[in-house]
Amino acid sequence: MKDSEYIPDSSTYSNIIPCFVDVGDVKASCSYYNKMKEKSWVSTIFAYSYLVYGLCKNGKIDVALNLVRDCLGNVTIGPMDFKYTLSIIHACRSCDAKKVIDIVDEMMEKGCPLNDLIYSVVISGMCDNGTLEEARKVFTSMRERKLLT
Repeated sequence: MKDSEYIPDSSTYSNIIPCFVDVGDVKASCSYYNKMKEKSWVSTIFAYSYLVYGLCKNGKIDVALNLVRDCLGNVTIGPMDFKYTLSIIHACRSCDAKKVIDIVDEMMEKGCPLNDLIYSVVISGMCDNGTLEEARKVFTSMRERKLLT
């Protein structure tokens, strides 16, 4: 691209972020996200979701939490999974298995799909912040309701 006359824009960057996450290069995704911020560009929800997923999958819960906050600050109507992700991260940090289960229940009641992002946050968050016993409560509850296979 450097040799062409094409000048990347926010759409280009938003589309490349998921590509790097898919190949496991979350660091490169973060780099492109930071370049967007430097240019005062706002990323797409799709790119935010991918980046949060990649960060959570790599155990970078604090960074993911900041990214979720940034997304909610930049997007007038934030996606429901981001709002619930933030709540789950806080519940995991307080080692509150019941609260995590309650949030997952609320998501299901509101019709918000449980996706890879949510599973990554729950698993990583409970393993990093909760006790083994609390993590097991969450996983058992999710398995009993056929949310995990």
